[in-house]
Amino acid sequence: ADAAWDMLLELMHAELCERRVTASILCKAAGVSTSVGLRWIDVLQSRGLCSGTAGADGPDESFVQLSDQGSKAMRGYFTDLVERDE
Repeated sequence: ADAAWDMLLELMHAELCERRVTASILCKAAGVSTSVGLRWIDVLQSRGLCSGTAGADGPDESFVQLSDQGSKAMRGYFTDLVERDE
């Protein structure tokens, strides 16, 4: 399993369900420790795929969301999958 991919999937699900996700939830969704999860969140942020305040106030109070770029990338990925199956 890839922690970054699991986090992106969780963030996409949260966006579609219009709910907020904490850094702690992302770590649990990815099945990694908080310290590892926060490092992955930093990587995703540095690549412009998500935004938020991960780590600023602690992982239970820090919200993370897909950036516009991340949302477009995830939606494009799934659109491509559907179009390939047609």
